[in-house]
Amino acid sequence: MKKQVDFSRDYNNHTMKEVFVEANEMGKKAPLVTLSEILEGITGGAVCIAANSCTDLIANDICGTLNHREVRQYVLLSDKKSSKRILGEKYVRILSIPQNGMILAHILNKKVKTWLFSNPDSSEGYEIKSNDIYKSFCNLFWSKKVLCEYRGDDVEREPDSPLTQDIAVDDRCSMPGQATDVVERYQEDLFLQDVKSELSTDRFAQLHISDMPGSERACLSSTGASDLFTPGSVSGFSLVGDGNVGYLLPTRVEDNAVNWSVPLTAKDYGVISQSFGCSWKYISDIKLEKTVGKTIRYADAFSKKIDIGPTETVTTDYRCKTIEEYQNKTMIEESFMATVDESRPSVAHIDYKVTATPPLVPSKSTRDPLHKTWEDKTKEWTTALEGLKAECGKYCDMVSGLGGSIASSFGKKKDDLCSQIDVLIESNISIMSKAKRDLKVRDYAELCEKCESYRVDCDKEVQKDKFIKKQRARIQSLEGDIADLQKKVNASEEQLDKLKSSEAKEKVIKKETEKLEGLRNNLGNKQNELKREKESIYKYEENTLHSSNRIVAKTFSFPSEELPVYNGASLHSADGMRYLSIPDSSEESCLTDQTLLQDVQRLKAILVVRE
Repeated sequence: MKKQVDFSRDYNNHTMKEVFVEANEMGKKAPLVTLSEILEGITGGAVCIAANSCTDLIANDICGTLNHREVRQYVLLSDKKSSKRILGEKYVRILSIPQNGMILAHILNKKVKTWLFSNPDSSEGYEIKSNDIYKSFCNLFWSKKVLCEYRGDDVEREPDSPLTQDIAVDDRCSMPGQATDVVERYQEDLFLQDVKSELSTDRFAQLHISDMPGSERACLSSTGASDLFTPGSVSGFSLVGDGNVGYLLPTRVEDNAVNWSVPLTAKDYGVISQSFGCSWKYISDIKLEKTVGKTIRYADAFSKKIDIGPTETVTTDYRCKTIEEYQNKTMIEESFMATVDESRPSVAHIDYKVTATPPLVPSKSTRDPLHKTWEDKTKEWTTALEGLKAECGKYCDMVSGLGGSIASSFGKKKDDLCSQIDVLIESNISIMSKAKRDLKVRDYAELCEKCESYRVDCDKEVQKDKFIKKQRARIQSLEGDIADLQKKVNASEEQLDKLKSSEAKEKVIKKETEKLEGLRNNLGNKQNELKREKESIYKYEENTLHSSNRIVAKTFSFPSEELPVYNGASLHSADGMRYLSIPDSSEESCLTDQTLLQDVQRLKAILVVRE
């Protein structure tokens, strides 16, 4: 049982709150130079290198390449142990504070070119257009923050500085503490490619969304940014700014460290920011129709990109909670939409094609005990009726041996009684009202009386037949006795006549006369007895004894509730609730059947379907 319900939702006027709307496409190449390209242009002069430790890239790719050229090398490291890899024809100094990022400067003919690297393992650098970073390097290289130095050999020496004062430099972010000030200053438009910052300030730490994976990581401001750039694969660099001025930072930024960074002009900021990813415009509220065809991100779920489309058709199934809901299109629509999160739609217009089905009987439900109770009672009822039929058959069989019209008549009576019993057997008392069931019980009692009368009649006929047969045998026996006596009487009379004619002795004649008199008396007695036996046949009904095997109606005790009357309905129970189920294959019109609805009301059940 299912039906399709079509409806739609229009979200054009839906207001989206605190969203970033995609402003431009990502994918522009970052203005970076590869290390191999940089080294190709260094054949003379001097090179300045600053990094926290001597990595394979510094030892092999940079120093290993320049060792074979006439290039002086000045290296500023913070990790003394790793510096041993490059000791030799270089001027190496060990700084007392850690460094983040890396710089490489080439000085030739009083001209300086400087490149910034996000970390000492990066093979791409950003060319810095000013000499401020180079000057910062010089200040640090010759500063009192140097622990020791190696002058072209592996002998550790006390550092010596030729500078009497720092070189004047406009470096607003590289020195300890400056980069973190920059980060906080531009927190309204902030993202870092790596969220491992160890800044101690709680305000900064709260900006991180640490669960953003890979290129989706971003640090959002609670103050509401105007522009935001998604971090991209730009050789590990981080970027902060306000859309006009920005700073290119190393991968890692720490409070008490040198963070090799460079300020960017508005033009440079605009160019490099596009290589970091999409540009997103923050809007506090906007109608959805204005974002169709664009990609958005919600401020509180920035990692998720949402493409806003014009239209969508949703085809789905929905299992209604109640039959009333299934029968009402508006209720289906409302209940289904209650399962849909409409707080943040991603389509301007949605057409729903919902295939609705009625509620299923709960999987944990069991067959209601009323079914078993009625099965037992129905069996008891049927057994009693089948027993009644068997009794009728038994007595009919007794009469059938009599043959003739009597057997035929009793056979017809038995068939009629059995037909009436079959009617009761076929009647489903478990779904009848009490009044109708009482009538059936009354019919059963009346049938028992009829069957008892039939039994008595059968018994009478059998007993009568037995009596008549007995009497006939007695009469036949008497008639034989009478015939024998009559012969004897006749013979005695003849003998007496012979004796009288022969003038026999008186004594002999007397004796024969007495004999004849005795035979005549016996004959008379037998004839009287025969008359009485013949007369007794017609007086049988007055004297017969009847059987004591009376047929008596049984008494029944039925449940106060009846089973569902509706054909195919079944009763279930679960958690103290009753469910009346019909097959899922039923027609929808069945749901308005009055018999079914009366069952639901009478049994105080919830109407459902079953598969």
